[in-house]
Amino acid sequence: MKKIYLVLIFIYLLILISCDSSNNQKQSIIEKSKTNNVRVINYPSKSLFKNKDAYDKHNKGLDYIADYDYKQACNYFKKALELEPDNSIILNSLGLCKMRLYNYDEASTFFRKAIKSDSSYYVAYGNLGLNLFYDKKYKDAIEILKLANIDSVGSIEKKAIYFHFFLNYTKLKECDNAFKYYSLIKQIAKKEDKLFLENVEKFKKDVFDKDCQ
Repeated sequence: MKKIYLVLIFIYLLILISCDSSNNQKQSIIEKSKTNNVRVINYPSKSLFKNKDAYDKHNKGLDYIADYDYKQACNYFKKALELEPDNSIILNSLGLCKMRLYNYDEASTFFRKAIKSDSSYYVAYGNLGLNLFYDKKYKDAIEILKLANIDSVGSIEKKAIYFHFFLNYTKLKECDNAFKYYSLIKQIAKKEDKLFLENVEKFKKDVFDKDCQ
């Protein structure tokens, strides 16, 4: 098993979809993970699925994600994908599931398919950038993150993308660029982002401050 920075940077690993608060459905889960970091699980709107069975199977997969059962989650995401093979949300969820199982090549494939299916699905850009970070492909991650139209993304996605820029530029020891995105995170973060900021500051202290002295 590859040693990765899970202890430091689980934040926004599980940005699954853009949440819609309608229809009395499950909403976001924002919590500390078992590794004492932060994870976000968002349940999608039914309107983003053409097939009700695909929607149900996908959300069942999210329930397993919440329980840390990634293999079972992948099984349900695959069943959902059989019903909606071009659904970017399902493809992204499969990518995240594979990433949690350390299957980085498979994860990249699913994230890229999600982007190909919907080039404005910016969650997948951020998650692909993080997956490539774990796979130590820092330059590739930067190039992917640059493709996201940062002016069009939501606040959660923007913070995640900035953080992933910060991670990858730090590992490339491009310290000025890394600090630029750290500063942007600080500018847009709000009081309710306390858990997120704790993880950002931990990475800065444990990695950035050592690599960029």
